[in-house]
Amino acid sequence: MVIMFPALAAATAYGQELVLTEKLRKLQADKDSFTLVDVRDTDEFQRRHIDGAINLPKDTIRADNLPKGVKIILYCGDARCSLSHAAAKTLMAAGVENVGVLYGGIAQWEKSGYPVSPASAENAKPQGDIDAGELQARMQESGAIVVVDVRPAKEFGAGHLPSTLSIPLEKLSKAVKTLRKSSEIVLYDRLPQRSKTAVRQLAEAGLAARSLSGGIGAWAMKGYPLEAGAGKGL
Repeated sequence: MVIMFPALAAATAYGQELVLTEKLRKLQADKDSFTLVDVRDTDEFQRRHIDGAINLPKDTIRADNLPKGVKIILYCGDARCSLSHAAAKTLMAAGVENVGVLYGGIAQWEKSGYPVSPASAENAKPQGDIDAGELQARMQESGAIVVVDVRPAKEFGAGHLPSTLSIPLEKLSKAVKTLRKSSEIVLYDRLPQRSKTAVRQLAEAGLAARSLSGGIGAWAMKGYPLEAGAGKGL
């Protein structure tokens, strides 16, 4: 009789790749390009998480709030936890191909002797959002703020905040060097989770950023101006 652990059975049923802790540690050491996602709730993430992970609770995870073209590795609590497998199934159903699940979750990671960290202020949650009214006022102060639209270029061309940069979320990591010159950065999207993901990416690179509360929709509802066209990009 073959005994199969719950995580292994789930991975077999869903056709997911199981990533062993040793492999994840090697990916970290080799500085390979991948995104590590903790799908537990924010309170659990804040207590402890694997270094470099971003927090996207299982019920919020979608293909469009994750970088494209890189490996996605998901994890939750332990071998009995099914959240990471369910999140992987959601992404695979949306057409994301390179998805893996950390076998045994953070519990196995710790058991293997690898380090975990309490969440930093930047990584546990985005800095306080800025509302549309405050942003509109700040944008009147010449050179005081850099506003970045992280939506796809096609959406940016259809309408965007005046004098904003177009840097789609999937290209944001390549723009970090240029954005380091900015004293204040505000990011926005149509989908709040994408802008929060962008804030976390910049925080992990050592940059402070805020997201526009309610995104471009909140801006438009205030009656503030929008521009069309390709605009500025990096």
